[in-house]
Amino acid sequence: MKRDSYSCSLTGMKKPCSLFNRLLELKPDNDKAWNIKTSILCRHGQHEKAIADSEKALSVNPKLASAWYAKGSVLAELGRYEEARKYL
Repeated sequence: MKRDSYSCSLTGMKKPCSLFNRLLELKPDNDKAWNIKTSILCRHGQHEKAIADSEKALSVNPKLASAWYAKGSVLAELGRYEEARKYL
């Protein structure tokens, strides 16, 4: 699974994202890596990409509570409160 590097092009997040992209190329089933990358993207304002990565974490492990919380938090930051309530 090839991850694109443009999703991590903002200053200060390029190196962490490139490390997680590499890890996810090697282990695309690493739910915790997807979830951490969700947090990195969210902190840098990449909310839609963060949501997509949280969905990947949940598809790998639907019981990962931190991925549910991360997705809900991102949705809440976007003002999508009703949708966020399903995950928080």
